Amino acid sequence: MTATGVKTGFTALARSALAAGALALLGGCATVTGGKLVSGNAPVGQIAIRNETRNPINAVTISRCGAMSHGLNRLSGQIAPGQGMRWRVDAGCWDIQAAYGYGNGYDLANFSSVQVRSGRTWLLRVQGPNGGPRQEM
Repeated sequence: MTATGVKTGFTALARSALAAGALALLGGCATVTGGKLVSGNAPVGQIAIRNETRNPINAVTISRCGAMSHGLNRLSGQIAPGQGMRWRVDAGCWDIQAAYGYGNGYDLANFSSVQVRSGRTWLLRVQGPNGGPRQEM
């Protein structure tokens, strides 16, 4: 492993440790964590993200529209180019961000005010900094 690879691996590990520590300290604080995606009291739909960039998606934040923060990363790994992931969410309005790239070259795709309906899935196609096409399925 090169020195650059060690540095990158250490930085990712340090960020993960800090995020885990913050989550442990803040437990149920929805302002910081982004809150629960499924409350158990509402109809449920889905948000799906497809990575159509040449770089892995390293972070996805999902929060209710109007929340004070986008919350913590909802990924436990990465979404490789050409791959996707789904999350079950309460029906309603959601803001989603996806960060992709390598090292210091990260870009952020924003999908604001996604209106999820019960039993439906929104496919968000990450193609660049302006997000990409949205399609309700």
